[in-house]
Amino acid sequence: MIGREISFWPPVSPAAYLRRRAGQLPFPLEEPACRLFGRARNGLWHGLAALSLGPGDEVLAPAYHHGAEIEVLARAGLKCLFYEATEDLAPDPDELEACLGPRVRALYLIHHLGFPQDLGRWRRWCDERELRLIEDVAMAWPGRGPDGPLGSHGDLSIFSPWKVFGLRDTGAVLVRASPPRQPPLRHVAAKSLLASHRAWLAQRLPHPLPDRPAASGFDPSTGFAMGDPEAAPSSSSIFLLRRLWSPRIVERRRENYRRLLDRLGERVPTPFSRLPDGACPLALPISSDRKADLLTSLAERGIEATDLWSVPHPRLPEDDYPGAARRRASCVALPVHQLLRPSDVDAIALAVLTAPSRRSSRLPAGQLPPRPGEPAIDFELPDQHGRGMRLSDLKGRAVVLYFYPRAGTSGCTTQACGVQDRLSELRGLGATVLGVSPDRPRRLRRFASEHGLRYTLLSDPDRRVAASYGARMTVRRRGVRRRQTRRITFLLDPEGRVARVFEDVDIHRHDEQVADALRAMNARPAHAAPVVPVR
Repeated sequence: MIGREISFWPPVSPAAYLRRRAGQLPFPLEEPACRLFGRARNGLWHGLAALSLGPGDEVLAPAYHHGAEIEVLARAGLKCLFYEATEDLAPDPDELEACLGPRVRALYLIHHLGFPQDLGRWRRWCDERELRLIEDVAMAWPGRGPDGPLGSHGDLSIFSPWKVFGLRDTGAVLVRASPPRQPPLRHVAAKSLLASHRAWLAQRLPHPLPDRPAASGFDPSTGFAMGDPEAAPSSSSIFLLRRLWSPRIVERRRENYRRLLDRLGERVPTPFSRLPDGACPLALPISSDRKADLLTSLAERGIEATDLWSVPHPRLPEDDYPGAARRRASCVALPVHQLLRPSDVDAIALAVLTAPSRRSSRLPAGQLPPRPGEPAIDFELPDQHGRGMRLSDLKGRAVVLYFYPRAGTSGCTTQACGVQDRLSELRGLGATVLGVSPDRPRRLRRFASEHGLRYTLLSDPDRRVAASYGARMTVRRRGVRRRQTRRITFLLDPEGRVARVFEDVDIHRHDEQVADALRAMNARPAHAAPVVPVR
């Protein structure tokens, strides 16, 4: 097949050497305290030392991360206390407060895929607790938020210009006080430049595409590696940097993002379905139940997408952070860089829309979630007291049936307590609440007692019922694949049919959404069409 290759990272045009130098580079490259390194992770290493953060100190770090930043923190002697964050990927203040202790010295904040966090809020939060704010702008440079350029509020901020220019040996760090030493520039990076020029040609000239590209999964040994902390950019990259920069870069990326969003919006997860002002998007993420198949299908058409953050750092206890695990299992990042033409963006959208669309092979054959209008699958499970409970015995009443990963974890506790807080309202609307997890009855009994849960918790240790409802998934932890129950909620009507399905559950609004759906179901005529699932 003849086609053009579309690279995920922006290639470098050979004509760049002939361009005029930009008069002013974006923040922070003109700042006196800005230092350039070979990679952003090298700058992070030196920035931590400049802030006197090291062995014995603790840092609040996001569970949804690349892994390279966690490796640098670990090598510096810092202990990471992970936080799940909200569905919008913003830190949850209550979750952070629960992690605070005398050794916590900093909050690590990532602007995911270019989407700005609320910098003013988190700057004040850190100041009130005498914590350092580490801003990770590696995916978001040179974006802006309502409070100014991203990276301008951190005590330590890291940037990755190579993600914008395609110059693979450029990273930057900005430290408010005592900036690190600037390492001397290296020689010309001929090999990486030639590869980038070839990618530019491949994106413009038709040529035979390979029949089936070899799979290249993420390798943590190289992906997390810090490398030489003293590595510096090459002189060729610094030469090109001023010739490649233009404010039009941000505009083009936003245009490409919107064009893809218009075509693929239903597949874009929260919070990326709306492009905020000032954001410089790195990529457009989409959720896919067949992630590996989608990546292969795109590659066969010459489109380079990214298996977004598929492997967490080994220090993360992944089972405790199902929200991050769910994103890792499903997110694919599509290119939106400034060198894409409208025809390239349309080709990406078409390739996604025509890719295989069966549901995930992680679910057993024939075990897909029942959809609205279908009968609920009957089962019998022991409750927290060891007594058997059969779903069909509840016919005649509405049922809120929710699956969750593990009793006692922060996210599951938040969700369970939310349901308890609204339990009287749910029962007043005619519903019985059932929570299902793989925990044994004894653990469920302790969980219910500790948090005053007065509704039925069911034990599904082999995840058989979870599988029958499409609530079983497989996650990878330290290279080992493990089964896990995912969050999904079903609202069943009094006739035992599925009335509503809630996927990608927001633990903070779950009880409110269920109550609203119950009211809507009670108000709907019996012959009305079922409501489409919430995603």
